[in-house]
Amino acid sequence: MSFTTEVKAEIAQNELTDSQMRAQLSAMIQMCSTLSFTNRGMHIVVKSENANTAKRVWRLLKERYQVDSELSVIKKMKLKKNNVYVIRIVNQAAEILKDLEIFTDAGLQSHPSSQLTAKEADAKAYLAGAFLASGSINSPQTANYHMEITANTEALAKYIQRQMKKFDLPAKLIKRRAQHVVYVKASDKISDFLRCIGASDAVFTFEDSRIQR
Repeated sequence: MSFTTEVKAEIAQNELTDSQMRAQLSAMIQMCSTLSFTNRGMHIVVKSENANTAKRVWRLLKERYQVDSELSVIKKMKLKKNNVYVIRIVNQAAEILKDLEIFTDAGLQSHPSSQLTAKEADAKAYLAGAFLASGSINSPQTANYHMEITANTEALAKYIQRQMKKFDLPAKLIKRRAQHVVYVKASDKISDFLRCIGASDAVFTFEDSRIQR
């Protein structure tokens, strides 16, 4: 199991308040989903190769909106034959997107308002959701310390960067092909990030490896 997978498994178990659920779901739905339109209306389709991320989305949707989502698993046939977990939200799609500030009367939004993450705990929950959606971190046993979160748009990447700055995490931005990457390389700041998103066990593992190096 990779260190990234261990971190995601840990933070996917953390209990959240209602406002923290909303913030975390906002990040995960915005970064992992697409919209589809059928004769049954608008659907949200969430895809993730990480089982813990998919389970987290499914659980939080059920807890916050009492909606029954359709869960399926697709086996990728090319390159790494990973499973892709697909969650289809058929009911209340528009209401959910509006509640998460992904969709407003002005249309789809590149990121939620600053109000959604105004509280420190909600900002931390949002960052945990962003990491669950598209984050990765190198094993602490390697010499190259690196943590990153990828976003589809520059506006969303900058929003994530602003949330990190609230906790003295000086993340940088780069563009990698079609993706915008928010990243941190300083080992002490990566440790602070793990602490921020509620990965306390991962912090101990990370710090222990740093000391041994």
